[in-house]
Amino acid sequence: NLVTIKLGGGAVDLTSYVDCDLIVDLIGVYRPTSEPVASGRLVAFESAVRALDTRSGAPPAVGSISRVNLNGLVPSDATAVVGTLTAVTAAAAGFVTAVPRGTAVPDTSNLNVGAGETRAVGVITRLGSEGDVLGVDLYNFCGAHLLFDVVGYMTGPNPRAVSAQGLFVPITPTRVHDTPRAKMRVWHGGPTQFSLPAPINTSAQSIAMNLTVTSTVDAGFFTLYAAQTVRRETSNLNVTGSGQTVANNAITRISTAGVACYSFGAAHIICDVMGWYTGSPARITSSPPYSPPAPGWWARAATSCCSATAPKRVARTATSI
Repeated sequence: NLVTIKLGGGAVDLTSYVDCDLIVDLIGVYRPTSEPVASGRLVAFESAVRALDTRSGAPPAVGSISRVNLNGLVPSDATAVVGTLTAVTAAAAGFVTAVPRGTAVPDTSNLNVGAGETRAVGVITRLGSEGDVLGVDLYNFCGAHLLFDVVGYMTGPNPRAVSAQGLFVPITPTRVHDTPRAKMRVWHGGPTQFSLPAPINTSAQSIAMNLTVTSTVDAGFFTLYAAQTVRRETSNLNVTGSGQTVANNAITRISTAGVACYSFGAAHIICDVMGWYTGSPARITSSPPYSPPAPGWWARAATSCCSATAPKRVARTATSI
């Protein structure tokens, strides 16, 4: 899972409630600034864009590299891409590593999966160029189909693009949505929508957050997007059955109405905000969403139904991943 976290004395603490080994890979830092800058700002798309989907062909082999061409999607002076990487039906237990295009694969990983699993992870990956192509390479050590959804990019050192938009403001992690506490499970096909506290609701274009789904009813996926705007066919988190609890970090655009999470499945949803990116929220373009009732309602109503640096490992307590 990608983690964006505020530092305390130049460090972070990791607390585990089960016995386990821990691995931490550092991909970059946000540096404090008191004035507008050119480099290191987030430019978020109005909605996510799917840049890679290997499912139209045979699954990539274990040990193969899938190349994501980002020409035309991000500018040539962008330094990093921000998005979601998903491994679909892994052939074997393993991992996927995202690296700048044309560079060597480091001893790090972005996504770890078990055999047969489908899982997603948020990524911020430095861009590389090879010839005239700008993009990233995805090293596949699990034989899964791969999806790559882009939500935005980090700006480069262009002196003509100095701005105070897209600067990151870290906060103490704050829970902003909790359907288990409200006892309002989100059912298949229904979005849940939540507002954001000040000053995020008026001074941010995007938020960095952790999305958790728990008490799942069936397999499916979940998509974050700016509330009451158009939702694209992308995803932030996947589950493969009932009774699961899965989390993923995400950077998502917000609107004046907040954030929505679409559920292609049924589960409780928890959202924790770790920080926000300066800018303006998107304008709403639609009415508040309709939330489907619990399946029991349908059963009562009908008699039948159809069933930004190169990755660097900074901590490691295990001998393998």
